[in-house]
Amino acid sequence: MTIDEYFEKYDEAVHRAGINAMPPDVLHGYVSALACSPTEDLPDNWLAPVFPEGFAVPEDLEAILLELTEENTDAIDEGELVCLMRWHEDDKGREVPDAAAWCSGFIKGIAVFAGEPFASDTKLAMLLEPMRFLAGDTTGISEIKLKTLEAMKHEFLEQVEYLVMEVWWHVRELYYGEDPDLLDEEE
Repeated sequence: MTIDEYFEKYDEAVHRAGINAMPPDVLHGYVSALACSPTEDLPDNWLAPVFPEGFAVPEDLEAILLELTEENTDAIDEGELVCLMRWHEDDKGREVPDAAAWCSGFIKGIAVFAGEPFASDTKLAMLLEPMRFLAGDTTGISEIKLKTLEAMKHEFLEQVEYLVMEVWWHVRELYYGEDPDLLDEEE
């Protein structure tokens, strides 16, 4: 099934449930972050940010999200992630992705599994800084750093998939305590 087909099924299921759930581009960023988790087990609270508080998630909707998460995990494992973002023309006439929604979903997904030791990991924070910037979260970023990030915004937009892979590699290296390339050779 293609990503578009997942989102069509997701939209239909959300519509049937009559709820205001996470939009598809935010959702794709969110499940992409979950795919960066160091373990295959999803946390118990992984669906909480997707739906309104207290909503009982129907089995068909949970199954769609599990499949989408597995697809993203496979794509990231194979280095073939394509971030689904809306596109628009910037002030210089270039077609650029509107990364704010996707990146905000990615940051939300990282927060779901990023307990210790990840919460205090300065390298992870550094890797996520461009994502936070693209998502519109400039909390704790100095003015000088903001100017640098703004100057590099177009480059970051072109490298979102690369940034995701850097997060994926780093999380595995931190979690397993060794080079992720070695993990593949051992399997």
